[in-house]
Formats: sequence, structure tokens, C-alpha cells
Amino acid sequence: MLDGLAAAVEQVWRPELRRRRLANPHPLPVAWTTVGPPIADHWSNIRSDGDPTPLNLDDCLDLRHPDALHQVLTDKRLRGRVVILGEPGAGKTSLLLREALRLLQARIPEDPVPVLLRLPTWNPDEQTLEQWITSQLATEYGCRSPITTGQLLPLLDGLDEMPAPRRARAVQAISNTFDLDQPLVLTSRTTEYLDTLTGLSGTTMAAAAVLELTAIPADVVRAYLQLATSRPGDWEEAFDRDTTQHGGRLATALNAPLWIDLACITHTDPDQPDNQPSRLLDLPDTETVHTYLLDRLIPAVYPDPPEPDPTGHTWHRADADRYLRKLANHMHRRNTQDLAWWELAHTLPRHIRLASGLMGGLAFGLTIGLAFGLTLGLTGGLVLTSWGAFQYARLSWCTRNDLPWSIMAFLADAHRRGVLRQAGGVYQFRHGLLRDRLT
Repeated sequence: MLDGLAAAVEQVWRPELRRRRLANPHPLPVAWTTVGPPIADHWSNIRSDGDPTPLNLDDCLDLRHPDALHQVLTDKRLRGRVVILGEPGAGKTSLLLREALRLLQARIPEDPVPVLLRLPTWNPDEQTLEQWITSQLATEYGCRSPITTGQLLPLLDGLDEMPAPRRARAVQAISNTFDLDQPLVLTSRTTEYLDTLTGLSGTTMAAAAVLELTAIPADVVRAYLQLATSRPGDWEEAFDRDTTQHGGRLATALNAPLWIDLACITHTDPDQPDNQPSRLLDLPDTETVHTYLLDRLIPAVYPDPPEPDPTGHTWHRADADRYLRKLANHMHRRNTQDLAWWELAHTLPRHIRLASGLMGGLAFGLTIGLAFGLTLGLTGGLVLTSWGAFQYARLSWCTRNDLPWSIMAFLADAHRRGVLRQAGGVYQFRHGLLRDRLT
């Protein structure tokens, strides 16, 4: 049973590791520093031996230290709970994904199974933590066998993406549900985590060590971009000018994995117009550089003229841009990072959704009824199906040219191009900042 769940987790995330280019050409170095009390718990609670002496857990995960985070999570001096903080784009989710696969690799039969779970899908007002985990195991990994929380190593991603009123209740529930000696990992943006602790009146995650991801040094950024884009001369010139004329402003703007990866994607082809890295030096500050890179992503991955995707579909840049903005606005209105096909009907106005559920469900039900010789009391039961609403919604999208008829093929291709990422059964924009920019 546990081995089957472990295989399912591996099957979900191993391909995603490749698609997110997390090892291309090699994993980008990610470093962290140790955060002590009061953001972390007292060291005597964090340490397995009760010793109040602080530990220095600072390290860097790179080619020379590929197991750096794994060593922290398995450090016998600790009780196993770890909180990872960082700024937007600092690489929290990518780090957690890599560690999930590393833990699976090291796991032996009957050991707890590391499972990556996205906290924004949990509403503590409607489900207990145990109920939510059970539902996520079924939804994301197809596991419907009875598994206790003690048989899992939870990797809980995205506390900051939960609505603010839910975060404090989530931290309390996580602290109280799992045994204090049961390893787990929680990630969050730094500011949102600190705000959550304020709402808890000084209480923090019990027995948890806290690590904060740090900025990537300028020399590492420079070396990585020279290697990853096959344009060493252009990047060398850009960083030389940045150092002598701009005080390292560009290196500061590119000091996190998200921005380095976007710089790679958008400045790889020297034949594209305005594609010289030195152009980034004309931008006045970090925020402008980030906005510029986000805006260049879609033009970079949807060439003009277009090239067919592996399934034969052709997506024109202007169409792709419109479709993605439509989806981003839909997700923003629903305050979610997740995009599931069964919720796409919600992109339509409410009165159209009601009609789509009726007409689409009726059409689908009649088709099934005719195909199998069933009576119409049976087809009536299919009137309000999500599938029926989805089919009618597709027709409405195409009529208004909002989204393509082959929406699933479009989503799969956007995932292949790196605009979207996949988390279990749902799609997400490669980062919440891209979703927000497209709105």
C-alpha cells in the first residue's frame, strides 16, 4: 500500500522535474540561512536531545552539495520539522519538488512516504487536516487506501497562497495534528509567514527549525547565464558594464531562480529582435527588470510565425496571449492558483453557466442514452454534469474567440513551453507573479 503511494508520487513529479528545467544544464545553487527564535521555536524544542544550544544549519544545495537539504531533514540532532521561507521566485517550490524525489530515492519499504501537497487547496473551515490529506491523496495520487498521517512525510507547499484568515488556523492545525517527532516541511513567503505568526500572538510552528532562502550571489548568476544560454560573450559584456556603470543593479535584479530562468528563456536566441542581454541595463530598477522579463516570456516561447506543437496544433502568438490572459483573469477572480478542466465552465457569466449546465448535460445525456438504448429518467440524471457544462462552455468560448476549442491541447502545450506548470491534476502558471502580470 505505502509502496504503491510512493510509486504514484514519483510518477507525478519525476516528469515535472524535467519539464521545469530544474537540472538544465545543472541545478541552480540555492542557499539558506538559519533563523532562530522567536520566528523559530526554542532550540530546546527543535533539538531531539532537548539541548538549548543553537545549531547552524546554513548550507547551499549545488553540484558540490546535492544532498544539503536532505541532510538537514534527516539530521539526528533535529526532530525533523522544517519551515522554508523565501521571497517570491526564490525557489521554494522547486526545492521542495527536488527534495521529494530525493526522499523517495532514499526511502526503504514501510518507511513513511514523502507526499507533496499544496496548502491552498485546503479550507480549514470545511475540512480537518486529516480529511484534507485523505482527499488530496485520492485526487492527486489516486490513493484511496486507508493511510494514517503517521505513515506520511508531508511536504506542505504554499502557506502564503492561502487566504490570510486561514493561515493561522492552518499553522495551528499542522502543529497539533502531527507528532512532534514526525518529519514535515512547510514553505511560505517570508512576509506572509511573519504576518501569520503575528496573528498567532507569538506562537510559532512547534518544534520546527526555520530556514530562509538567500539571494544568489552575482558571480553565480553571471556564470550560470553564460553557461545556460550559450551566449557567454554577451552576458559577460552585460555584467561587466553592470559592475562598472550600474553598481551591480542587474545582478541584484536577477538574484533568484525565477528571474534567472526567465532571463535564460527570453535571451537565448541571438537572432530575435531586442534580445541582447545588454538591453536589460537600460531598465532603471529591479521591479522594471522583473516586469520586462515576465512580459517577454510569451513572445519568447510562441515564435512568429508559429510552429506546430507535437500534436499538430498551431498556436499563434496573439491567440495564445489572449487565451492565457483570459485564464489568468478567471483564476484571479476566483483567488486561486489552480486551473482544473472541471472548473473551466466558471469562466462564463453565471447565467450562461446555468444554461451550459442544462444544455450540455442534456446533450451529453441524450447521446449516451441513444448509444446504449437507455431511457430518457436516466439521461435526466446527467443534465447538470460538469462534463456537460464543460462541453457547452467550449462552444461559448469559441463563439467569442476567448479560448480555443482544443483547450486541453492548448494547456498541455503551454505546459510544454514552460508558461504553465502541472501540480497533480491541475495546471498553474509557472509562478503566481506571471498570473498577476497577465491580469
